[in-house]
Amino acid sequence: MTAQPGWSAKKLCAPVTHVTVFADDFSGACDTGIVFKSPVCDVLVHLDTTDMSAQRGSQRVDVFHSDTRKYPAVRAAAIAGDAARQVPSGPGQRVYQKIDSTMRGSVGAEVNAILTALGWNVAVLCPAFPAMGRTVVSGRLLVDGQPISTTDYGRDPRNPISLDALADLVHQTDPTLDVRACTPGTLVDVLLDLHQAGCRCVIAVDATTTDDLQQIADVLADCPNVLPVGSAGLARALASSWGLSSTDPPRHQTLRVARSFIVSGSANPRSISQLAVLAVEDPRYSIVRIDKGQLLTKADADQEISSVNQQIRQAMAENSVLAVALSDERQPGQPYQGTFESFVASMVADTIKALPEQLSDIAITAGGADTCLSLCRMLGVRTLAPQEEVVPGLPWSIADNGLNVISKAGGFGDDRALLACARFVHDPSNPFNPQEI
Repeated sequence: MTAQPGWSAKKLCAPVTHVTVFADDFSGACDTGIVFKSPVCDVLVHLDTTDMSAQRGSQRVDVFHSDTRKYPAVRAAAIAGDAARQVPSGPGQRVYQKIDSTMRGSVGAEVNAILTALGWNVAVLCPAFPAMGRTVVSGRLLVDGQPISTTDYGRDPRNPISLDALADLVHQTDPTLDVRACTPGTLVDVLLDLHQAGCRCVIAVDATTTDDLQQIADVLADCPNVLPVGSAGLARALASSWGLSSTDPPRHQTLRVARSFIVSGSANPRSISQLAVLAVEDPRYSIVRIDKGQLLTKADADQEISSVNQQIRQAMAENSVLAVALSDERQPGQPYQGTFESFVASMVADTIKALPEQLSDIAITAGGADTCLSLCRMLGVRTLAPQEEVVPGLPWSIADNGLNVISKAGGFGDDRALLACARFVHDPSNPFNPQEI
């Protein structure tokens, strides 16, 4: 079947007036929120879904962090469905489901729950994020050109990805869903066939370039009752197709603050490399390490916390910048209470609370979704307003209490990404220039 005459993006639907985004982890919420930000589009990132009425404000895009990636499929689906039932109705309303670009989480279960809540039948799935090395080829997910199951994500001790086909990854949490693979060029035909059949289906679309994502988004612009599912890569293309982006070139600046903290709770090899580069190229940042092996019992943890606090106090007395990170090794055990990420977050939060500066004079760069979320909650943050990207995938936001937050998924950015953040935040002698990073 060929496309019907007149099928073209942005012709048949009412103008987009509001977008609701559901993001299954916090760094994903932030890196998706920033792609919608423009002079013509205000964005607000909410730390949870407890107050969905907040999307009735003046902003055109609301990103709700559902925190479902860490939950089993049944609970994740229940949370996603409950949130989707509260989406405002109207001809200009759109919904986007932000998922992990490596397909972690209960993608299938959440897609089905959101479709049911909205009364829709079709979702278009494309987790590709070419700028971060994530692509989809012949229905299979690749990272830096390799099947994801053969990469570090396949060896992750917490959430190993053992499958490559998008259909198999969807069926892990909902085997009832019909999944059909296609290319951007055949997407229209598949949508028309499904529209006539009236059946529920997830369409898994290949994409290796930003142009592929834009082609997908241009088709979806004319499909208000089709659920787009993907990463920040597809979200950026949709922002353009939905008329929410600006043609103005992005502005770049150096953020002047009194105190800068880089906090890493991620054991991703990319995060480890980024810290190593930061230590070599910006020695102002003393890196205080928290030994995960010393957090397994209360007695050892108390001793480790005391030692780390002393190191932090000394470093802060000597300089206005500091990096605090968990030790590099993958720890098979669990801390005696909470999570490893909550330990590093609480130590930095306690340090910040004791400072005389206002939160608006402080910046945190947090690596790892759970670390960033824990730190924001401990410091009383409820919402974030994205401002700009430091480098692709690493947004700077201003919290409702004034705190400056740069969020980073553990595996995002090249080896110099944290160095870019350091220069962006606090380097009067070396103004930030993204072309140099």
